[in-house]
Amino acid sequence: TNLSAQTVYFIQIVAEDENGNDSVSATMRFKTNAQADVNAPNVVFESALLVKADSAHVLWVTNEKANGRLWLSTNAAIDTHLNPTHSWIDFSLFHDVELTGLAPDTLYYYVLSSTDASGNVTILSANSFRTAAQ
Repeated sequence: TNLSAQTVYFIQIVAEDENGNDSVSATMRFKTNAQADVNAPNVVFESALLVKADSAHVLWVTNEKANGRLWLSTNAAIDTHLNPTHSWIDFSLFHDVELTGLAPDTLYYYVLSSTDASGNVTILSANSFRTAAQ
């Protein structure tokens, strides 16, 4: 117990029988695994940018490489159990989704999610933007 992560240790076993005879094993080595990542990615910046009548970009930045998912709706209640509007599996710090085919002068709600390589998930609360009038 209390071994350091990603550290090489050497071990040798010495045994003695009831007659006092010693036996010494060869020196063996092992390396402990990396410490498990249990922290979900933090979103350090998030915004809807370049909002036009029929398109917008949603950008967010995470503190560690993660993939991304985005759910988009005109309804404030977004069910993240459904398939996302956009998703990708590449791991990155910067996430930029271009949303196209949007209706002018419409309030859109979106939810963002990022998952790191260890499977830790962050889901942000819904945010919104309004497309420009034509």
